[in-house]
Amino acid sequence: MHTGSAPRAPSGSATAAVFETYDKAWSDLPDKAAKGPLRWRDIPWPMVVKPRHTEELDNKLIANFVLSPLHSPGKEGKDRLRSQLLRWHPDRFESKWLSKCAEDERAEIQRGVGFVVRCLNELMSAQNSVAAGAL
Repeated sequence: MHTGSAPRAPSGSATAAVFETYDKAWSDLPDKAAKGPLRWRDIPWPMVVKPRHTEELDNKLIANFVLSPLHSPGKEGKDRLRSQLLRWHPDRFESKWLSKCAEDERAEIQRGVGFVVRCLNELMSAQNSVAAGAL
């Protein structure tokens, strides 16, 4: 869904701060939802530069974000993927967050969540293949 028109990603320590902001955004989501409907911009999408819509979601950028050694230092890539899959799992996301999303953006958010989950599943499959090949 990448369009190439997304803003450039920050580098260095600015990137590390993005991971902290991402985790904080997830922590703050219940309070945001209590104050009013969640919008696309409120969802903590797993990319360094926040996508403005579904078309800016990108497999490679999601992979770089989730598998970055700056994200969850000390955790293996597979563990990072597992925690993200739990967070983004469609049933869990829908039951916890989708009903709190603005009705006019719900379908777009649902498509975005589906895209993220497919990407994470592909990354997990690739990790499993690498692990199986190492045996």
